[in-house]
Amino acid sequence: MLKNRPETKYAGVLIKSLDTNKVLLLLRSEICSNPFKWALCSGGINESEDTLEGLKREVTEELSINPNIIEFKYITTEDEEGYDFHYYQGFVKSEFTPKLNEENLEYKWCDKTNLPTPLYDGLSEKIEKILKD
Repeated sequence: MLKNRPETKYAGVLIKSLDTNKVLLLLRSEICSNPFKWALCSGGINESEDTLEGLKREVTEELSINPNIIEFKYITTEDEEGYDFHYYQGFVKSEFTPKLNEENLEYKWCDKTNLPTPLYDGLSEKIEKILKD
């Protein structure tokens, strides 16, 4: 999520590779809120978009992949400091190599034994849950 953005609705997806049972994590850059933390792919949803449509746009922008390779599963909406955050799990057949935009510095496919730090607040619980399923 970019700093100083007026959106009141955000969405994010934690992507899991079914082949390797690893999740994709992104190291946020200094232009994002909570910079230099490992996070899931997320961003602001425009007023003219429905939540999933906006999330797919964010996936395309941040990862340069076709979001249709992901099976999206809506999990919950959380209150994050005055805005709604719509959380999804995403499933892909196999790991892919994203081409990151300026919002992210690095990416890693991780299992429970090699999680990077620092993680975005609350992300470890989401990772634990998706890797159990």
